[in-house]
Amino acid sequence: MSGTGSRKKRESDLLSRRRPTLTAMFAPESVAVIGATERPGSVGRALLENLKSYRAPVYPVNRKRHRVLGVPAFPEVGAIPDHVELAIVATPAATVPDVVEECAAAGVTGAVVVSAGFRECGPVGAKLEGAIAARRGQMRIVGPNCFGVMIPRLSLNATFAPLLAKDGHLAFVSQSGALCSSVLGVEQAVVSPAAISITATPAWCSCPDRTAHTGSRAPISMASGRRSRAASAVRANAAAPGPSGSSVC
Repeated sequence: MSGTGSRKKRESDLLSRRRPTLTAMFAPESVAVIGATERPGSVGRALLENLKSYRAPVYPVNRKRHRVLGVPAFPEVGAIPDHVELAIVATPAATVPDVVEECAAAGVTGAVVVSAGFRECGPVGAKLEGAIAARRGQMRIVGPNCFGVMIPRLSLNATFAPLLAKDGHLAFVSQSGALCSSVLGVEQAVVSPAAISITATPAWCSCPDRTAHTGSRAPISMASGRRSRAASAVRANAAAPGPSGSSVC
């Protein structure tokens, strides 16, 4: 089969088994950790350690290692022999646009970019953030410079927080990663089925397929300025009734 024919068959296979975007991102059947490493104290190590107990396959991506924390690793997301539904990106800011483009080319459904060094750091970072939006294709993105996504009922901890929150009936969506961390720090008082940190990137915030994944109610933490508009988009979706009448994001 020619290269073009092989690519078309791969795209057809991906489309035939593609699940709704939010289902894939909040209950992924496969996860890639791009920037996974064994370096003590690193975000890449914390993410992989948190995800090793997840119910679905987790694939470390590291160009220099064949295994990370005992798990077989791959040099790039396109080399993974499985369709990746969720990619967690923890690489230096300058590399993230290329990583996002590679994910889009590989058919990854969604990505969580925890890497920092973007708009919050000035014009150079803002340009990198714009490149992410321009090169993401159809892929949805949470981030960049975010705390991540945590779904306790599924034991999904796609954050660098050391502990998984308890399951409950209250979802928490926050523009502020620091506030997300604080809420998780008092989880004895606040138990939630989901904690999600977002930033200004509009790629994910439109949420057109509003499927209920985060619980019956989703408190929204907002901030002033440009980034609050991203949270506003999520808040508008959270206020809309879902299929069962519950508020969803």
